[in-house]
Amino acid sequence: MNKYLGDYIPVKTEIPNKFEDHNDFNHIGVELFKEIAIPIRIISSIKRANTETGAFVEYDKEIAVIIGSFVRYGKLTSSLLEQFTQARTENALIFFRCLAETFVNLKYFLKYTDDHTIKHFIKHSLQTEKEMLEIIKKNTSDKNRISPIEARMTKSINRAFDDTDFNFDELNNSTKWNKKVKGRISDILSPEAYSFIYGAGSHAIHGNWQDLFSFHLEKGENGYFPKPEWTTPQIQILTTATLLSCDLLKEYCKTFFSGDEEREELFRIIDDISKRCEILTELHEKHLSEK
Repeated sequence: MNKYLGDYIPVKTEIPNKFEDHNDFNHIGVELFKEIAIPIRIISSIKRANTETGAFVEYDKEIAVIIGSFVRYGKLTSSLLEQFTQARTENALIFFRCLAETFVNLKYFLKYTDDHTIKHFIKHSLQTEKEMLEIIKKNTSDKNRISPIEARMTKSINRAFDDTDFNFDELNNSTKWNKKVKGRISDILSPEAYSFIYGAGSHAIHGNWQDLFSFHLEKGENGYFPKPEWTTPQIQILTTATLLSCDLLKEYCKTFFSGDEEREELFRIIDDISKRCEILTELHEKHLSEK
């Protein structure tokens, strides 16, 4: 039993030499993605205990942001897998984009685990709360009595500020975190990764023309018709997510787990999943070229 995976025994998905059709590739892709998604969910749930008292260790914000982001990543793998197996490309792409953004954040946090980086991340997340509170204050300035919903929202927003140790007046209208997304991706991956991993997924998030044209409209002779049917996903969504997940899990374990034989065993499992994913990708590209 591996101390990081508990009682979980990985089931190795063999890559066949021949695939008959698109569904065969999707089936293997799902099983391969599950091989990395399950360990991520298991490891993201690990609580560390004090060796002397046995009490669970609480983390400061610098580490808590990383831990929480990794938990989020694990939940997103489940959501992506669910929508993929339901043959709903439109929704699978939305979750893939969320997964990719969380991947970028985590890789950046793991490289720059410091108060400066986390501060900008948290301040950016409070921008919406600041705007809402300003609207509530403006709407209630001429009232004798604040409404129950306004009181509840004000209390909730103030609690969010209290949890981050930031004062309302400390926040500007813009933050360095949001303006540097391309720079962060270039720093941890490459400049080209922005378009292929992050930018292309934005179509699904924002519902722009490329998303509408690809999935929600059907072209006629002189115009377009609505297309309410779901689109069956392509395996590239899962193979990309699998490779990202392998890279992330290994980097995460390097940061939080000391080097021992059980960690090295986990790394061998991750590397094997990544290798088989690359083989599957090559076979799928060959299959497409022969069609």
